[in-house]
Amino acid sequence: MARILFGGEWFEELASTSLYETEFENILFQEAAHIFPEYQPVPFKTVVLSEDGDAKADFALIHKGYRSWWVVEAEMGHHSLDSHVIPQVRRLSRANYGEVEAQYCPTSSFPESMIIASARVNSVEARGAASSAKNHRLEAIVKELLLELGVDIHDQHFRRTPARVARLYRELTQGYRISPEEILTTFASNHHELIVVSDINFYSLCPHHLLIYRGKMHFGYVPGGKIVGLSKIPRLIQGMAARLIVQEDLVSEIADTFMAHVKPLGCVVRATGRHDCVAARGVKCHEAAMTTVALRGVFQEKSSLTEEFHQILSASA
Repeated sequence: MARILFGGEWFEELASTSLYETEFENILFQEAAHIFPEYQPVPFKTVVLSEDGDAKADFALIHKGYRSWWVVEAEMGHHSLDSHVIPQVRRLSRANYGEVEAQYCPTSSFPESMIIASARVNSVEARGAASSAKNHRLEAIVKELLLELGVDIHDQHFRRTPARVARLYRELTQGYRISPEEILTTFASNHHELIVVSDINFYSLCPHHLLIYRGKMHFGYVPGGKIVGLSKIPRLIQGMAARLIVQEDLVSEIADTFMAHVKPLGCVVRATGRHDCVAARGVKCHEAAMTTVALRGVFQEKSSLTEEFHQILSASA
């Protein structure tokens, strides 16, 4: 017998033969957000390979924190457990989903009629699976925008524009999918003097007009017993910039994130950016640039340290 959630209520003792399997799958997919509130349901019709043969799940559940995902196989109660359900689950549980393999993990909290094969994967793979489904929605939105603007979307120059723009905005907002603690690996160090990393290129999106602003950032810190690898600072800056955020908040959040995860004696972030929302619209001031600075820890307490930071940047200009 199947258990179906509809309208927020469970309906028990529903004979599975009264529904076609595709209807059952569709209902589960539509109601998955209620059943699994921490997961985002996404279509998953990719054929995966295992030593027992090919298999295809019904849909996937992506953890909203991108920590894990599940492939979900929904089977009807009248299917034979031995000849149909178990072989299918075995194929899914032994399939290769990327860098890791799945493990069969039946869970009592799931509906009785659902057979689950789970795969815990790294955050990049989970993000990729979620992005694939979201890209389709973005493409549809861009297509609607073009139609509203009076564009002939069948023209050769616009046929693939929705897909291109979807990929563009996924790339420009990848900062929502990074994990600072994974970037900021540290090493013990006895160095307690100023460290400066300068001329870091960055791109970001203005949240008011969805237009790009870009420029250079300079970062300095005084270690408090730990240092980070040189490449980690540009990775953090470029990652956190790849969001919809005003420049003033961007430098503050970079400084706060570094202080929280690395715990230096202090840090300073300086950014100079040119904004398309000023250059391409409104006042159309092409050469205008904005500089923002965030000071934390000893940089707030010692003006001489801040002056040393700016002098180093002037000398290297």
